[in-house]
Amino acid sequence: MPGVYSADEAVADGLRVMDHLGFRRFHVVGHSMSGMIGQRFLAVAPDRVMSLVAISPVPAAGFKADEKVMKALTAVIEDDTAAKKAIAARGGDRYGETWLNFKLALARKAATKAAMAGYLKMFTGTDFADAVRGNRTPVLAIVGKHDIPFYRE
Repeated sequence: MPGVYSADEAVADGLRVMDHLGFRRFHVVGHSMSGMIGQRFLAVAPDRVMSLVAISPVPAAGFKADEKVMKALTAVIEDDTAAKKAIAARGGDRYGETWLNFKLALARKAATKAAMAGYLKMFTGTDFADAVRGNRTPVLAIVGKHDIPFYRE
């Protein structure tokens, strides 16, 4: 679906789904960029979120990237070799070519280039850490030794 690809839009979409399903309160689970969106739920709808499980989440402060890193991240949108390199890095470089090709095919099928560019802008340019600091909602952050070092912090 076309959109502005912001954390606020993703939360608004999620809240509409929960309203449609009749859930006033709910738990949120998110991985990587969706972990960041899960944290945004805490800022936008703290009275509705019962708990958050964030798996290797982008932090609420965003993923700050210098020019070199932004160039590499932007290349993922168009360049399959760059995309497979990024997929491999997020899996600790433990998986073979068959797995990388499978994940790449899923990624290419699941998102438009506009969405990929929009969400890249979101997770590298959004910072709402002050809005969630002190939130009392239970949060479980799960990271592992094979995550990229930034996420392990």
